[in-house]
Amino acid sequence: MHQHRQPLKTYDAVLGGQSSCQRDSSVGNAVLGGMQGLKVRLENEDKNVRLSALGDVLQYGSRGIDLAIAALRDPCKQVCWSAYRVLRRYLEEENRSDLKVLLALRSYNPWQLLTSLQTIQAHLAEVTDLTVSADGKTLVSSSCDKTLGVWDAATGEQKHSLVYHSDWVAAVAILGDGSTIASGSRDRAINIWHLKTGRLLRTMIDRAHFISALAPTPDGKMVISGGIDCTLHLWDTTAGTLLQTFSGTVNAIETLAIDRSGRFIASGHGNGTIQIWDLASGCSCRHFRAHGERISGLCWSRDGRTLLSCSTDKTIGVWDLTTGQLKHRFFGHLGAVHAFCLSPDEQTIFSGGSDKTIKIWDLRTKRWQYDLTGHLDSVISVAIAPQGNKIFSGSRDGMIKVWGVK
Repeated sequence: MHQHRQPLKTYDAVLGGQSSCQRDSSVGNAVLGGMQGLKVRLENEDKNVRLSALGDVLQYGSRGIDLAIAALRDPCKQVCWSAYRVLRRYLEEENRSDLKVLLALRSYNPWQLLTSLQTIQAHLAEVTDLTVSADGKTLVSSSCDKTLGVWDAATGEQKHSLVYHSDWVAAVAILGDGSTIASGSRDRAINIWHLKTGRLLRTMIDRAHFISALAPTPDGKMVISGGIDCTLHLWDTTAGTLLQTFSGTVNAIETLAIDRSGRFIASGHGNGTIQIWDLASGCSCRHFRAHGERISGLCWSRDGRTLLSCSTDKTIGVWDLTTGQLKHRFFGHLGAVHAFCLSPDEQTIFSGGSDKTIKIWDLRTKRWQYDLTGHLDSVISVAIAPQGNKIFSGSRDGMIKVWGVK
């Protein structure tokens, strides 16, 4: 049974093996409690002791918050990142209006802490898409080399190479409960795979045209596909059957996204337009020009009121779907923007492009924050772990980079 942990008092002594903190070698097996003890731990030479201490700061109210803010200046990047995450969690879960914390975070740029943790020679050709499991432990990639890769997100080791498609694999998605994968290819097939074993479960064939985009419903029971035939196809992923075809657009479908409710689909097209569809009726309920060139990525906000788009016209658009109006357009990439993703708290955009960079944007202030550099070719795909602690990027030369704090 979970027990609520009470704040340590000034003269409490806690056995190292039973404390939430790591054993502090400077005080043996006992950890001094109270604010004084917390300060001692945050000043310890061992970064693991300092990291553990940050897990207790919120128990001490305003004085603990002051210590977390001070830890943003710690010489260890991991400690700084942990302090940042603690303060963000405090704002989100306890006190959204704490001016002291708001000001501290407003003047702090956590993205400068990120660095390349790993570089994986993942594929023999372009990494077309990336997706991360809900627990953040597994990364799945698709490629123009006709394969999919299943990777250990922590070590970069390959778990499976999925070889069955006969042409480029354009898109990949992890379905529903996380046990299966859907992949769409230029060979006109949608394959359903078992994530843990890598076994092919079933194949669904779109006999009309090759598949360029996939989007699963939130429960994973259905998947939407689109391609150059300008139609959407709704598939039952368990039975492997075509349920419905949506028509009403005149340009190739390049990317798809379904909102969190599973009610609406957004399709991005080669002519720079976006179309919104009602999944239940199959009817188009909104159609607007969003960019001057091809739409390369789409993402819904959690509340379904905002849609984000990126394009080969070098920009990222933020759209208010209640009014159909553009809220903001981000400029900064020197070439086409091929992919982007949104942080779990929906405050930050990560975009990759032909300029070989991943740019980081603050959605609240509408400002550029930082560039992640290191790719030697165009960045084609970008994904973020649901925990928000790692970013994954795939490039045209088949490389995958893992970004985080070390």
